[in-house]
Amino acid sequence: MSLTTVGRFSAIANAVIAKNYLESLGIACQLAGETAFESIYGYPLSDVQLQVEEEDVARAEEALATIEDDAESDAAGSAIVGGKCCECGAEVEPGFDVCWSCGKSLEAKE
Repeated sequence: MSLTTVGRFSAIANAVIAKNYLESLGIACQLAGETAFESIYGYPLSDVQLQVEEEDVARAEEALATIEDDAESDAAGSAIVGGKCCECGAEVEPGFDVCWSCGKSLEAKE
């Protein structure tokens, strides 16, 4: 069994969400590096890798692109500017409703 990395995530929660999504589509996958995941001052020391078998790469990449498109659409109306929280300036990945650093709601400003 030869595995290929189809995604890299700086937040383990995002990696788990992507893994669960692929598995719901019947794509066998695994995470690499999740046990070594550590951070210093909120910045990861390494990425978590999402891996699938070679014959599933195209399906997995297509499915992940769908998630990314949805996350970008969801984030378009949020308080994130350039991937940063407007309150504290922390880097926040698209698709999240709350800043991980300060807890500010990132819902659309009115």
